[in-house]
Amino acid sequence: MRIHTDKLTRADFSAAVGMAKLRGVWIGDCSEHGSRKRARGFEVRLAAEERPGRRRRNSGQYGAEAEAAATYDEHGAWMNALYLIDPDAIVGPYANAQDFHAKTGNHYRTEVA
Repeated sequence: MRIHTDKLTRADFSAAVGMAKLRGVWIGDCSEHGSRKRARGFEVRLAAEERPGRRRRNSGQYGAEAEAAATYDEHGAWMNALYLIDPDAIVGPYANAQDFHAKTGNHYRTEVA
């Protein structure tokens, strides 16, 4: 997932996993890129432990990877935690925290993670 931010750092991505209290989920990949929209851009992918019902992460080039993917709800909780740190970040298709909460019907909204 591409993230454009003025505030977030690599450490914040892992911290957000903890803030969201996600068990068995971690940052699988994180690479920094330039951004025309914010000070920096990142490509971040969540990974998760194997358990029934989980699917493998898709590499985008060669099909399934060895690591399992985080669920949709785990991504939502993690993004909410990111928006608590930087409400103006562009995370995936969401322009900012307000856009994220509007498009997800406030399902993941918490004021304190």
